[in-house]
Amino acid sequence: LCNCSAAGSASAAECNGTTGQCPCLHGYAGLRCESCAEGFYPERGSQRCRPCGCSPAGSSSAQCDDSGKCQCKVGVTDLKCDRCSDGYYRFNETTCEPCQCNNHSKTCDSLTGTCLHCQENTEGNHCELCKEGFYRSTHPAHACHRCPCSTVASTGTCRIQPGETAPRCDKCKTGYTGPNCNQCDNGYYNSDSICVRCKCNGNVDPARSPSVCKPDSGECIGCLYHTAGFHCEECEDGYVRDPEGTNCTQKGKT
Repeated sequence: LCNCSAAGSASAAECNGTTGQCPCLHGYAGLRCESCAEGFYPERGSQRCRPCGCSPAGSSSAQCDDSGKCQCKVGVTDLKCDRCSDGYYRFNETTCEPCQCNNHSKTCDSLTGTCLHCQENTEGNHCELCKEGFYRSTHPAHACHRCPCSTVASTGTCRIQPGETAPRCDKCKTGYTGPNCNQCDNGYYNSDSICVRCKCNGNVDPARSPSVCKPDSGECIGCLYHTAGFHCEECEDGYVRDPEGTNCTQKGKT
């Protein structure tokens, strides 16, 4: 009696008279065709053998487990090993390549390798750049730190010049100066941390008094044309406004 598997053999009643080997259908193996051949797995709830369908490029073997899951190479995932794992990209004939993100991201585009969700204030295809408003420091090496540049006083961007260790702001806004744009330029004074233009009524010569006014208070320096007062708005002692109210003239002179 052959006793061939009804599901796996071509004929349940025929077998080799000497060996007893039954004629197996594709995907079945064993003397009675009762097992699944390599590259096939048993379907749950039946005696049928289903093809594993493992990706030749992504799997380390044509064999899968009883659930149909293939054995994937490093960097490859999914049931049939046909997709790159997180942290890998460019599925090809051999395997997936690791993402090149300079340790600032664990994921990249599965096709292009462009890094996704760059961390630590970085950006760029490989997280190789600092975001705008950040600079690459020397200590700790290559970390991106926020620029010490207020967007009120500057463009907010900065860089470390060759041979220097501290960053300089790229460009100060009008009225501000200094490496970090945190000082008031000549002709301006600090008013509640904002640099405001000196108000001296045109009675100070910047060539003679470059600061024009005191940087901490706004009091004018070196009032000309016989003017006086905090804003050079008054006439000095012995002088009065002319009839037009513009110039200070000596008392008693017309």
